[in-house]
Amino acid sequence: MGRQGVGGAPERAAGQPVSAIRFSRLVRALAFEARGVDLRVPGFRSPPRITANRTIRRFPDGQAVVAVALKGRSEPEVWADLVEGLLAFNGMNLVDAARLRSHLLPLHCRETELDAA
Repeated sequence: MGRQGVGGAPERAAGQPVSAIRFSRLVRALAFEARGVDLRVPGFRSPPRITANRTIRRFPDGQAVVAVALKGRSEPEVWADLVEGLLAFNGMNLVDAARLRSHLLPLHCRETELDAA
């Protein structure tokens, strides 16, 4: 049986594109972790409306949509942009953002590392 990554999907080979289904699994995994540390979770979509890897569209009611590009990008790059969008949406100060980043970024690999042990 193949190794598992975030969201229970098989680990992806380096350079393999991120599908829409995989993107939704990554978003759900990040939202679960974010709620566990009392962060607000924005909406997520792909692709951004402009040529950029990540954009944030804020609304008057305080909500936002973080858009992340998938095409031509690795899963770790997409995961990092999801995390950064979440932190930006929550208006984290530098110290708290660094602490949460160090907690959230490695979660992308956690299940894979456990399977390899």
